[in-house]
Amino acid sequence: MQTEHDDPNFEVRTIFTKSGNSINYETKIKKSGTWEWSGLSEMKKGAKKAIGYLVRNAKGYIELKLSKNVKIPKDELSKALLQHVGVDTSKLDHALWEKIPEKIADKIASDLLDSCQKAQKQVYKSSEGKILGAVFAVDEMMVEQSWQVKFSNVEFSSVSKEPNSGNDIAVLLHVTDGQGKSAIKTLWFQAKKDASSNKADDEHSELEEQLAVMRNITAASYPLFLTPTKIYVKENLGDTDKIDLYKFIADAVRCKYGDKREEVFAESVDRSTIFEVAIKKINKPKKLQHTI
Repeated sequence: MQTEHDDPNFEVRTIFTKSGNSINYETKIKKSGTWEWSGLSEMKKGAKKAIGYLVRNAKGYIELKLSKNVKIPKDELSKALLQHVGVDTSKLDHALWEKIPEKIADKIASDLLDSCQKAQKQVYKSSEGKILGAVFAVDEMMVEQSWQVKFSNVEFSSVSKEPNSGNDIAVLLHVTDGQGKSAIKTLWFQAKKDASSNKADDEHSELEEQLAVMRNITAASYPLFLTPTKIYVKENLGDTDKIDLYKFIADAVRCKYGDKREEVFAESVDRSTIFEVAIKKINKPKKLQHTI
């Protein structure tokens, strides 16, 4: 399926309709500027049963618009979000993670090593956001033989999204084989800049609480440290082992790390707000248990 990310000349809209007690949805693709409606009231002229839709707004975020007093069940919204970004849930097969060609993991590691080395030079003078932009300035599509991997990252809004999840960046992996089967995986990171390269974990403001909130949603949540000499991940706060980010992501492709649940991937796509498809209740423990 052609998705909105593959060609900016096309626009994707996923339309929700209601039939009795059932919620249905359909994803449609048209050239940008050719849609006959631009809002719920106009949409109803051509689709009287429509109750809402997903669309990418002017700021670049995927947005959910619903008729008044309408709610979409979380499981249906999760599947619709995945379909909207080109993930066919009927073809998901997570056994693929164990079959991916080694060259793909090696290529991701090589690209990230290069971008991390460039980003390290910005630690003294740039914000965490700009440094992360440099870290993940890598190819979004990688192809090896009949395999295709989409590698993307989503920065969470510090105003509306991060406070509800504890997270400030997600990495999304979507792999497809030659037979059309696919697999998805999500990793969440809370990044902290350390220009001195020697801060203790507990010296980073709010990190313990943020990580606790993140892991209440997904265990695949990790602290990411940005220093002038190394950009690295720890599996748990207090660990002495500092894993280079490029090695960590390559190991995720090799099936060591990552959350394979559909709802967590859907929660992490590029939106300005949390849709709460993966969140039942967020608790903020006073102290983090250093296990995963």
